[in-house]
This record gives sequence, structure tokens and C-alpha cells, in this order.
Amino acid sequence: MNDRTPLAPITQLKRDAIPKPPPRPVRPVPDPAPEAAEVEAPAAQQRPRSPRPAATKQDSTGQVRPISLSVPAPLLEEFKRFAKRTETSHANLLMDAIAAHHDDLTDLVVQARPAPTSDGLFVRDTPRKAEPLSTLSIRIRAANVEAIDRLVDTSGAASRSHLCTAAMTAYLGHAARGSEA
Repeated sequence: MNDRTPLAPITQLKRDAIPKPPPRPVRPVPDPAPEAAEVEAPAAQQRPRSPRPAATKQDSTGQVRPISLSVPAPLLEEFKRFAKRTETSHANLLMDAIAAHHDDLTDLVVQARPAPTSDGLFVRDTPRKAEPLSTLSIRIRAANVEAIDRLVDTSGAASRSHLCTAAMTAYLGHAARGSEA
């Protein structure tokens, strides 16, 4: 199958040609219960401990988490223009939109959901006009992400993106009407 002639074996190479490393020295295992004198070492000899990441919800209020939302591209462009015009961060503008329509979120979410139709035999969701989606990536405090997730549960939204899109649409529509007056 191959036209090459096989190479002759090299006789100087052997598996045992490289010596094995020397065995490691056995270290004594320290006693798990040190004496009282050893426990109270001076502070200068103790190494400082590095802080551990927050493990509870109470401790996570200062942490910032990145989230990504899928929103219709025209809405995202309008959102960015409004944020630039008002000199507001995307995270604060999103929270403003949710807070401004907090009492109406359930209704807004229902309006944003496709209406079901029936042909007498089957119930079907009628799709809305398909708009291309864009991603809005923001960094927001963990406590605020948890609050948004609770609102998703209480409003019946399908996702964070669904809730935020409904709130942003209502807020930007309201803000646009307010700026035209």
C-alpha cells in the first residue's frame, strides 16, 4: 500500500533507558487537634484570608450581573436614542420603564402575547408581525435582577425579555407622547 521502505529499528532506544525519578520523601501528617498554644499564633504570622464570594441573597445586593434581553430591533434603536437623549444608562432606563408601568405590567404582558384563534377544532396562536430581534446586554445589580424575575412570575410573562419588551414599549410610547406635547 505504501512505496516507502520501512526504517530500521534503532537499537539504542529502550523503554528503560531513562531512569525513574527518585521516590518522594514521606511527610508526617499534622495532628488534626493542635494544642492551644499553636492555635493562638501572633497576628503577624497568620496569612490574611481572601474574601469569599457572596452566597446569600442578602449579600448579593451589591453585586452586578450581566443579563441579555432579546427585543425587537426597532424598539432597541428607539431605546438607545432615548437613553442618549436623556443621558440615562440602559439599566436605569429599563428600571424606569418597569417602575413606571409596574401596576399595568400584567395587562401589558397580555397585550404583547399573540391572541389565540379557533377554527372550531383547534386553538392556535396567531403570530404577530415578525420583527428582527436584537440583543440588549446590560449590567444590573443582582437584587434588581431578582426583582425583575419576581415580576416575570407575578405578571405571567413568558420570559424576562417578554416583560421588559412590554414595559419598554409602553414607556417609550408614553415618553414620546409626552415630548410631543
